[in-house]
Amino acid sequence: MKKSIFGIVLLFFIISVFSVIFVIYNYKLTVPKEQSQEKIIEIIPDCLNNEDCIPDNPLIGVKYLCIEDKCETQALGNPASTNCQEKGGILKLRTDKNKRVYGVCIFRDESECEEWLFLREKCMPGDFNPNDNIWEGSVMGDSDGKYDNYFEMINGKKVGIDSKNEDISNILNALKDKDNFIKVIGAIQDNVNDYNKKRLNVTIIDDLGDTTFKETSIKESREIAENALKRDDRYIKDRGSKISPLKITNVDCPYCWEFAFTYNTIKGDAKFTDIMVQEGEVRDISYIEDIYKDCTEFALAQVCTEQHEPICAMVEITKIDDISREPIKIFAWQTFSNACKACTLEKDKEKVIWYKDGEC
Repeated sequence: MKKSIFGIVLLFFIISVFSVIFVIYNYKLTVPKEQSQEKIIEIIPDCLNNEDCIPDNPLIGVKYLCIEDKCETQALGNPASTNCQEKGGILKLRTDKNKRVYGVCIFRDESECEEWLFLREKCMPGDFNPNDNIWEGSVMGDSDGKYDNYFEMINGKKVGIDSKNEDISNILNALKDKDNFIKVIGAIQDNVNDYNKKRLNVTIIDDLGDTTFKETSIKESREIAENALKRDDRYIKDRGSKISPLKITNVDCPYCWEFAFTYNTIKGDAKFTDIMVQEGEVRDISYIEDIYKDCTEFALAQVCTEQHEPICAMVEITKIDDISREPIKIFAWQTFSNACKACTLEKDKEKVIWYKDGEC
């Protein structure tokens, strides 16, 4: 009986030992296999920058970093970075002015794309090479309001943008926030008071891409400007009335006009405002803060003194349009020696509307 029990126990012990050996063997066939693959990663032990750590055959989904002069790897964990490496690019991390880290995919021809734009196929290898003088990207409005516009390139870099050519500058302004890609030619200036301390000075707009502008007539634009003035807080606060158009300026961008208006306040003062309308939308409303007077007090003046008290007057000039041959009115600022002489201007086609103290 004792021998029979001993035999059963011995058999159970042998089966248990073989079971443990079987589990360990299978574990070695699975988990260590992945671990052994990691050991194949070709890592250079010493480095000066991240590029030194990238092997000849970099792994997809792995970021190679140089930390304290030693190479380390980290999992990327985002599809844009993986897509970059799958298609033969090298990922480089950069930091913008807000200390936001973003990835740039650099290709064999030294062209580059911001990784998410590359993933969405809005930027492809060969589209953008920082060694060329052609820059591709979008004109954006600065949400902080510190700078007028900035240029977001398809490699993720952001710089201020402007042009010494007024026509080009106005077109760049018209392109703001359209979220489409254009190509421009120009040089980047460093260490300037602009976005990221850099400014792209555009000399040529090479390609407007798929840009389309909303066609708006001058009549529609004027109505839009006047309605915007009536809704503006400043005009409402002044209890403005009797809006009168002073001049219209055709700004050198597609379907852009600047309208100058004057209106009377509840106190009887004249206020002046300029309103910029682009493609049927109001871009800016600005006010001239000076106090202007009308010529009422000089209505019966026959003779003016020679006293020198210069004033700056707005003169209404009537002339014949060269094309339509119809009379039109234009307005101009002019300095007079005193208010009396301004208000009694003896010219049939010119008269003073408003004036302020001091020279223009």
